[in-house]
Amino acid sequence: MANPKSKSIPVLCIYNVKPEKADEFRRVLAKHQTAMQKAGLVGPEPAQYWTGHAHRGNKQCFVELMYWKDETSASRAHESPDVMAVWEPLGKLCEDDMEFIDLKPFSF
Repeated sequence: MANPKSKSIPVLCIYNVKPEKADEFRRVLAKHQTAMQKAGLVGPEPAQYWTGHAHRGNKQCFVELMYWKDETSASRAHESPDVMAVWEPLGKLCEDDMEFIDLKPFSF
């Protein structure tokens, strides 16, 4: 979880990968955090990764929890050649339904 004093914004990225592309996707995703760090777009928290199968449709999913440095990072990422060099191949390896969810804590 993000440090409460940090302005980092946690983002849950859910990638539904084409079945025959899982190994290639994993290799490209391994470059993601480095590209984001080089562009100065992520906070100090390390990204976390999971894989599994969605209950509906039994699709293989990869899940990444990353942290934007601040509220401008998402839009600035589209201007970074290093980031786009990762994002474009990732998109081609996925089914159409990728999800990106900005997370905010709440309590009961």
